Amino acid sequence: MSGKNVIIFEDNLVSNLNPLALTRPAFELICGMKPLWENIVKRFYPDAEISFLCRDYLKDVLKQKVNAKINDLSGIDSALLINGRILAAFSELPPVDGDEVIGVQDGVIACARLKGGNISALADAISDDTNQLIDKMNSLDVQKTEVQGMRF
Repeated sequence: MSGKNVIIFEDNLVSNLNPLALTRPAFELICGMKPLWENIVKRFYPDAEISFLCRDYLKDVLKQKVNAKINDLSGIDSALLINGRILAAFSELPPVDGDEVIGVQDGVIACARLKGGNISALADAISDDTNQLIDKMNSLDVQKTEVQGMRF
């Protein structure tokens, strides 16, 4: 898939949002009048192709609400991954284009700009256990940089 790709993902701290996040992805929680993911997209990436990574057991629930790729990274050559717990109204997010980098704030992966093999490497880590995805992202041979200005 060419163009600007943004992937909203759930991280391993999603359990902090339980019980609300037991039946929906964390980025589907409402903040204001819209889900967290919609606030992120409308404010920062209105022209991007949006995909989602969530706990596998929630994939069918999310498919009923959004018309997007869910837990499917096939055909994506480069993308910006954004942590779905981010509050867009209080955050500054990076552009889609640029070098590969994983942005970490206070020990939490906030965003990651990945290409090619690094994106496809994440496919095997999509499961009901969000720790697998975060562990896989941490294991990638991509520069990790401390970022600021994001609020979870």
